[in-house]
Amino acid sequence: MTTNPSLLDDNATAHDAIACAHFVASLPNDEDDDDDARRQNAKLAEFFFREIEEKAFRLFLKRGDAEARDANGLTPMQLYALLGMNGNEKFEKFFVERVFLHPIEAVLASSREEKRVQIEKFKRNLFCHIDEGDDKSNRAKGENMLLMQVHACNMNDLACLKRIIHLENEMIQLAAHPTCPFPMREYTLSSLQFNAPLLAAALQHPHDASYRLVEFILKRYVEFDGTGLSEPLDSFGRNALHLCAQYDSPKTMRLVMNHLSSRYAHKLNDIINCRDTFSDDYDGNRTPLMTACSFSPDCALLLIEKYGADASIMRSKASWTAFFYAIEQQFRDYDIDSDDDVAKQNRLIRLLMKNRDMYLQQNPTTKTDPGVEENATKKNILHLAAINARSTRTLEILLKSKSIVQSFLSHPDANGKTPLHDAMFRSCINQALYLVNAIENEKESQQKSNTGGTNIDDATLAEELQDCFGKSQYSGIMCSRKLFRNFPNDFDPCKSENPTLAEKTLEYYEDKLLFQN
Repeated sequence: MTTNPSLLDDNATAHDAIACAHFVASLPNDEDDDDDARRQNAKLAEFFFREIEEKAFRLFLKRGDAEARDANGLTPMQLYALLGMNGNEKFEKFFVERVFLHPIEAVLASSREEKRVQIEKFKRNLFCHIDEGDDKSNRAKGENMLLMQVHACNMNDLACLKRIIHLENEMIQLAAHPTCPFPMREYTLSSLQFNAPLLAAALQHPHDASYRLVEFILKRYVEFDGTGLSEPLDSFGRNALHLCAQYDSPKTMRLVMNHLSSRYAHKLNDIINCRDTFSDDYDGNRTPLMTACSFSPDCALLLIEKYGADASIMRSKASWTAFFYAIEQQFRDYDIDSDDDVAKQNRLIRLLMKNRDMYLQQNPTTKTDPGVEENATKKNILHLAAINARSTRTLEILLKSKSIVQSFLSHPDANGKTPLHDAMFRSCINQALYLVNAIENEKESQQKSNTGGTNIDDATLAEELQDCFGKSQYSGIMCSRKLFRNFPNDFDPCKSENPTLAEKTLEYYEDKLLFQN
């Protein structure tokens, strides 16, 4: 007669019970297995479940391991949220209802203060994860703790986030039971108030990878309290639209806008044109549209065409309108090389050109032009496009506009330099040749129409261009520090190379429980 092995010895902890349950729940039960194999696995799982059930109560309730933290700074409840039970409903129900919620259930009829203590303990054990970067002294003091939900969003772990929120919802429903004398509405409103760091972490995944996380958060949290989404979410003053734009997530932006439109219609325009507070020596104070023009043509088109973002007169700290950021995007080494990306960016630039023309037509006496910097340099968009060493694509689009040619082609900045001067100064030969050809065409057009135009001494111009050629310290470089606008950088290039907390935790308990012999 064979004896089943024991998974938990006398030195086992509450964490070990959770990890063992996870491993047992993962026992294979494939349809391809024969009946004997399935019966054997089911019998083994039932045996281990009884052992875990018996010892878990002792570990959690008698020894007080419920608040202990393992080598990764996790409580047993957090370990459960991180690993899960591989879809095993029996294990899920056992730990949620009979282990984690038992302390609260035991004090349902107790005093208000006793119940509050148990709820605070539950929240601490579920939410507060000690950062692995903290030193031991900080761990002992319980300082510098991170919300476990934020960690789940940072790792894009929707399953973990679902387990955390499910546990919290179960606790709320239990504590709000009619037999309980302590009303839970005050806790519901405070605890489930929109958590800005949580949503900010969820949104910081590129190319709509954030969609499922954000969708889940909005459904689970906003039904209790809808405040927060319309406000800045991080220390840089970025709201949800800024983050969607910077991470090129148009699908997520539509989701966010649908939520905002249904709840904040009275201040929707202010939210769409909200400015961030990020600032450096050269730029800052940007709207979501300005951010989108630098990172996501899809989001920029969405903001202008569907939501009516101001694309004309709003300016950043650098005195740039959205038009300038769209031109600068051509300098950035992002996803703008495919035919589809190029087409979207070209469409965006044409749309911004059209908006500029409409603005000038509607405001014939205005002294401000969306295509000119309102600062000491007074450079225009052709100055910027002229030093794009990557291609002449932007110049080709801009110079098809008669309005832009007439306004900017030979228009000098505050230092008397035209776009052609800047192209030569940066050694952008192709761009310079394109501008020279445009100037010649404009001369011929003026002569045919007898409009005269500006007389340009070719010999003098050639001497000026030869004198300034290649003199820039950034000559031949695609962008410079002053040109390439800074944005908050949330991306850690080492993050994707390092194992996640779930991977490290799983490996730790595999070594401890399965391979210790």
